[in-house]
Amino acid sequence: MTDAYIEAFGSSIEEAFDQSARGLINIMFDINSVEGHKLRVLNIRGDDMIVLLYNWLEKILLIIFNDCEIMSRFHVTISRLNSSILLEASTLTEPLDITKHKYKTEVKGITFHEMEVLEKANKCTCKYIVDL
Repeated sequence: MTDAYIEAFGSSIEEAFDQSARGLINIMFDINSVEGHKLRVLNIRGDDMIVLLYNWLEKILLIIFNDCEIMSRFHVTISRLNSSILLEASTLTEPLDITKHKYKTEVKGITFHEMEVLEKANKCTCKYIVDL
């Protein structure tokens, strides 16, 4: 079994979540080959930041695997509503083409193992492991 360990950074938690998704996609495909033409809005909920990150990354995988769409950039907003944390993201998608997008490797899933979301002044980090 092979895993990949990803660390994504941002000056805000939203930027770190954007970079987390980009890191996941770039494991599987050449993210620079994605242009994106169709607007898609994603709404994710979590009880805490770890669950939110897990749910966010799982949603990205589901869009790629089930909808056969790929994306490369996200505009992310994170807010709190009662006891939940909400993430809303807009992105531009396009149909997945393994030749154009230069398929690299399969990601089988995201794990909670060693997943972290660290928030400090002007530097946020998301860490996670994917099963390849």
